[in-house]
Amino acid sequence: MIGDSMKKRLIVFISVVFCFFAFLVNVKALNKIYFDSEDLSVMPGETKEVGVYVDSDSSFTSIKMNVITTSNSINFAGITYNEAFTKTNNGSSVILTSKTPLKSGSKVATINVKAIDSATVGTTGYIRVSNVSLNDVQLENASLSVKVLSLIHISEPTRLALIS
Repeated sequence: MIGDSMKKRLIVFISVVFCFFAFLVNVKALNKIYFDSEDLSVMPGETKEVGVYVDSDSSFTSIKMNVITTSNSINFAGITYNEAFTKTNNGSSVILTSKTPLKSGSKVATINVKAIDSATVGTTGYIRVSNVSLNDVQLENASLSVKVLSLIHISEPTRLALIS
């Protein structure tokens, strides 16, 4: 027979082992690229900045990516890369390398998104960061919805909030 003290120890041990395995099953890889906004609204002729960030399981020194737009009405007015990186063009991809490891949550780039002057109000396009690899580990693509709105669309919710 097992004594009460031994039963308690066995129950504690089994509980600890169960919790450890439950933790391992629920841990997800952090390796992803993302924008600092879920969607963006711009007026024709307007330029706005959006940041591109990386979450990573560990520090990283190299990232490869393509940045594209899916609309003729929405363009890049420029892309500025984190000054910790040295940029190399490789076909349509950009390879960024750093001498010092960067931590999870690091800003990789700032994209200046511009709606052309003749953009049709209501047009929606996407900024995509694709073919991304982080220290040679492939990541999922990231997309940012960009909608062209007029000043009325942007200011109407504010005006309605002031009325109520």
